[in-house]
Amino acid sequence: MFRGALFAIEESRRNLNPDWLAQAAHSLREILHPFWGPKIKAVPDRKKNALKKFGSVFADDIEKNIGSIYGTLSDLAHHGVDAPRLDFSNYTLPMFENLIAHFETSMQRALTRQIDVHNQIDKLFE
Repeated sequence: MFRGALFAIEESRRNLNPDWLAQAAHSLREILHPFWGPKIKAVPDRKKNALKKFGSVFADDIEKNIGSIYGTLSDLAHHGVDAPRLDFSNYTLPMFENLIAHFETSMQRALTRQIDVHNQIDKLFE
């Protein structure tokens, strides 16, 4: 889904697809949907609990951040309908690229496990 979003925003494809923004946002949103989607019941341990069970070091710090990203992606995927804080018609490629960068950084941080931190410390002493 992540690669699909990047595929949709490539210049040659954007020029052929006027709905690139909503489609790319929808792909990224789907990655988070099982954890943040309000109607999803299939994942019993949602949000922070799922990240903690995974072993995330930053689960407490990152939940609100990912929730904000999910909300923006959801608003974009739905073309800004019922999104008073988002002007879909004026949402630009640089704005979306910034959102993707924020998504990547937040997910990398959310998925950093305690063992990853220990491995980084071990590398310092090699």
